[in-house]
Amino acid sequence: MENHKNWRLSWVSYVKTFFFLPIGTLIISLVVMVILGIGMSIISGFLDTETMKTLEALPTRLGVSDNWLTAYIGLSVWAIVTIFCGILAFLNMRSVKLYYDEDGVWLYSGIFPWNKGSNGIKWRDLDTALYTTGFTSWALRSYRIILSHRFTKDAEIILKDIKNGDVFVKEVNELHRQYAEQNRIEG
Repeated sequence: MENHKNWRLSWVSYVKTFFFLPIGTLIISLVVMVILGIGMSIISGFLDTETMKTLEALPTRLGVSDNWLTAYIGLSVWAIVTIFCGILAFLNMRSVKLYYDEDGVWLYSGIFPWNKGSNGIKWRDLDTALYTTGFTSWALRSYRIILSHRFTKDAEIILKDIKNGDVFVKEVNELHRQYAEQNRIEG
């Protein structure tokens, strides 16, 4: 029952993430800019008048108007947040690995030490493996899979956009059937 293949997320997951990432980071950047603006207005109350005059003259010394300086800062914040979130999202998606071995079916994921790890379902506790069908899933070969636990719904593994997830589910169900026959487990 050796499996040396890792099942991973399909390209569809990456496209969806990077299509919606700029929209999400735009909202985050706007919130950050509002917080920074409020913070600057609070700090400006503690600055002396000479420092305030220097700060007010800054856009003129840079050769831009106040509005353009705000736009440059806003775009810079948005770009930094988008790039940072994009790198984290990419690394997190690359870390997702689904596999099975002689003990059961396992999901490994995480990029940081505090969220890196695996969880899974042992063969004896697996109820069934399912995948959702549809034209889009079939055409893109990217399936949503559900691995059900026999005794609780809290331990289910549900993943979207698994590359060739239909093949994975068929293999898992066949191996589970073999395990159940060998160990006389009733389904």
